[in-house]
Amino acid sequence: MDRMIFMGYYVQILEAAGEKAMALLDTLPKNKLNWGIVHGDIVPPNIVCVDGVANPIDFGSCGFGPFLTDLAITLPLFIPMPDSNTLIGMESIFRYQMIMWNK
Repeated sequence: MDRMIFMGYYVQILEAAGEKAMALLDTLPKNKLNWGIVHGDIVPPNIVCVDGVANPIDFGSCGFGPFLTDLAITLPLFIPMPDSNTLIGMESIFRYQMIMWNK
């Protein structure tokens, strides 16, 4: 498969997954256990450690939403990006999942 076509296909899959995740979040009840003020930009430059305690700074992107938002923003920073061979190997799996999602 041509690399550019594959990358476009990969983006389609991620967009579809994101839309499904957002739809799922919309079904959650909004209560103090899962909804409230979120930072919106928890990345290493926005964390200052003082006496061994991590403190967030730069609240320019904060707002209201599901607490999972901050996790979703931060988690990819700790997961290594797969190399191109891994992505190409995963193509058939994603194609199957895309077919299943569109049913």
